[in-house]
Amino acid sequence: MKILKYFVTLLMLLNFIKSENLSSYFPVKEGLIWKYKVHEKNNSFTQTVKCHTIDKQRGKPYDFMMKTNSIRESIYYYSIGDSAINMLKSKIDARIFPKKVTLDFSKRCPIFCFSKDIKEWEWKGKIKIWFWNKHVSLNAEKLGYEKIHTKLGELKCLKLKLNYKNGNRNSKQLAWYAKGIGLVKFVSSRQRKTIIDFQD
Repeated sequence: MKILKYFVTLLMLLNFIKSENLSSYFPVKEGLIWKYKVHEKNNSFTQTVKCHTIDKQRGKPYDFMMKTNSIRESIYYYSIGDSAINMLKSKIDARIFPKKVTLDFSKRCPIFCFSKDIKEWEWKGKIKIWFWNKHVSLNAEKLGYEKIHTKLGELKCLKLKLNYKNGNRNSKQLAWYAKGIGLVKFVSSRQRKTIIDFQD
């Protein structure tokens, strides 16, 4: 009887470990604040990112949004699915226009998958910018874990590789996420940023 109880307990534990997901690597809560040191080709600046949850009773399809404040101010809208964080819309300060440029995704674009079993995923859709519809695709891959040295100390991070395609144009990105914090490092051909502060 004791052996049976032992095996039942072991099976429950193994099932819990298997079902554990990676949602803690992309925390979502009202009032979370991240600060990053950002380097671009001709600029270096501090960027503040704030998380705001959205009241679903208003009929909006978004669960939360991220507001960035630096030399540019932008807003990104997301939904939380069963297996992923999805990008739905963004309003970007392009500086050359009097108003923010709005990018609407034709369908949910999964930018972070929770399941440990999903190592790679793809997405194809359209992004509407004013009256133009652009065909865009995303290929994403989890590259495993890596330790990153930051102002917050040495952090064990999940590393992602993201490749966006828009016609003949490719945008390759690398992103590192730490448990309980979220994005701590980001590298692309146009930008490099590292976390310097996090407020829960």
